[in-house]
Amino acid sequence: ASEINLTGTIYIDKTEDAQQLAKMKAEGDKGEALRLISGSNALGRDWGLWCMTELTEKHTYHLPDGTSLKQIFSIRLIEYGADNP
Repeated sequence: ASEINLTGTIYIDKTEDAQQLAKMKAEGDKGEALRLISGSNALGRDWGLWCMTELTEKHTYHLPDGTSLKQIFSIRLIEYGADNP
């Protein structure tokens, strides 16, 4: 099975932005395959189904209340294969 690592950075602008990594982790914790799409909705490429095996994160530039303004993350994905040959 193919495996890929994706990295990214979230710059917190609104309160809901701070929850993005928690939402991604919750989806990965379900253990279900999710469709990986790159590009825009209209012109995106469908890469098929993938499962998240690891999510690492680093939070920097904190406000006095502890809220981070920058979140750096890495996701490891493994391609989902057919259950039946």
